[in-house]
Amino acid sequence: MKKRYLALVLAGTLLLAACGDKGKVKPEEDTELTETNEVEEEEKEISNWFVDMKTVDLDGNEVDKSMFEEYDLTLINIWASWCPPCIMEVPELEKVANKYTNVGVKGLIVEHDPQTGQLLEGITDSNREAVNQIIKDSNAHYQHILVWKDLIATDFAEIEGYPYTVFVDSNGNFVGKPLTGARDEGQWSKIIEERLEMVKTQNEK
Repeated sequence: MKKRYLALVLAGTLLLAACGDKGKVKPEEDTELTETNEVEEEEKEISNWFVDMKTVDLDGNEVDKSMFEEYDLTLINIWASWCPPCIMEVPELEKVANKYTNVGVKGLIVEHDPQTGQLLEGITDSNREAVNQIIKDSNAHYQHILVWKDLIATDFAEIEGYPYTVFVDSNGNFVGKPLTGARDEGQWSKIIEERLEMVKTQNEK
C-alpha cells in the first residue's frame, strides 16, 4: 500500500522542482526533474555549518566532519520526507553515489515542528519510519545524517526550500554556491564535474 501511495505521489508531482519550508509545497512553473534547473541561491556568505559537526546517521552511528576526508568532494542533499521532489531525487542521487569513487553523497534529513514550524534536532519516530520507507522504496544506500543542535543555531535554519544541496571539500569547506531544486543523475554529474574543477583550482593555489 505504501509503495502504491509513493508511486502516485511521484507521478502526480513531476512539475514540482522544490518544496517550501515547514511542509508547504512550492511549485515551479514548467520545471521537471529531467530538465535543467540551475537555480542558485542569491549571492551571500553562509557560515561554515560543518566546522564543529557532531551528529549521528539514521542507524545511530556517530558522525563528524572527518567523513569528508575520504573524498575530493561531497554532495550534501538536504531533504524532507513531506517533499515530493525530494523523494523523486533519492534514486537519482543513488545513481550519482554509485558513479563516483572520489565524490561522496550524503543526505541530511530535516524535520520541522508541525505547530511552530521550527527546525528540530534529530528525528521523531514517525518521521524516521517515513524516511526509512522512502529510502527502502528508492533502493538507496548512501548515508543519511540528522540535524544537530549547533547546526540549528546557524543560518542553516534560514533555508526556505527543499531539496537544498551544498558541496564541500575534504575539509568540510563549501565549494561553490548552494543549489535549490531536484535534479536527475545527468544534471548532477555535470555540476559535480564543475565543482571538482573548483576543488582542483583551489588546491593548485
